[in-house]
Amino acid sequence: MANSEWEKVEFQEFVNTCGINHVVKNAPSLLYSKKDREHKEIYSLIAFMIIAGSLSLYMSFILIYAGLYFYSNMLLFIALIIVVIIIESLLLNYYLKTNIYIKPIECWIEVYKGLSQNNFIFYCFSYYIVFSGKCQPNKAKNLIYKLYL
Repeated sequence: MANSEWEKVEFQEFVNTCGINHVVKNAPSLLYSKKDREHKEIYSLIAFMIIAGSLSLYMSFILIYAGLYFYSNMLLFIALIIVVIIIESLLLNYYLKTNIYIKPIECWIEVYKGLSQNNFIFYCFSYYIVFSGKCQPNKAKNLIYKLYL
């Protein structure tokens, strides 16, 4: 069996000959926690807080010294606030995008056909599970990260 040749079979051809029940019955159980989350991009949240605090300090100083500075550089003040708000919205959006649960969204199946010495036909199923997000819950790096947490 170890020296046998395996050739790829089209999935629809396999379903037409053997049916879908073999694929469903032999499917492995998914080993992932329903509470697995994408790794949060905590640095974008920290940067958001620092920039928001800096903008608040800048606006408070400008409003305190309004007579000296504000009226002469009003365009610079408005432009700076608009740029900072755009940067903060991008940082907050990036943080919220990474704060999601990981779940399987689809499964790709490959079927391979092999012959043994007694002319029995053996099939090998390869299941490729596609998860949402960038993080895969059962990769070694992510398992170590879970243990660390």
